[in-house]
Amino acid sequence: MPRTLATTKVLEATPNLFQAYKSTQQVITTAYTTVTGWVAATYDDTAYTFNNTTGILTINTTGVYLIGFGILWNLEVGTRCHMYGQIQKDPLGVGSYAQVLGSTVGGYGRTVDEGTSGSNTIPIALNATDLIRIQTKEVGAGGEINSTVEHGTNLWAYKIG
Repeated sequence: MPRTLATTKVLEATPNLFQAYKSTQQVITTAYTTVTGWVAATYDDTAYTFNNTTGILTINTTGVYLIGFGILWNLEVGTRCHMYGQIQKDPLGVGSYAQVLGSTVGGYGRTVDEGTSGSNTIPIALNATDLIRIQTKEVGAGGEINSTVEHGTNLWAYKIG
């Protein structure tokens, strides 16, 4: 009996991929603060514009995206500190950010110089001019500022539809 070989079509389109990372520490507080001071994007496509200083990712092409981040935290002073991070979206492009539901991650530092991390990737339908940012905060035992976001923290986006 003759056999038929299956064939697979490989997409030849340019991937709409973006990634940036931090190479410095950033002190965080007990209020959500935008992760800033990024290194230039390791790969950037026309679907995105990224401001390294402010940490704001502007979507240039409407579609469905996987937006992800990985935060590395370090407990610099004290003990027992929770750290949280989340994706926030501004659908109007005017600074009216709100948490993307399901995007929050957390970590816990028990002793000084004990690092922890959290990461998440979530599908989001985005319109051209939508703004994305990553925010982080800490909740320490005494409310003191005692944690940092570490170099190696990263942000990525991939257009899937």
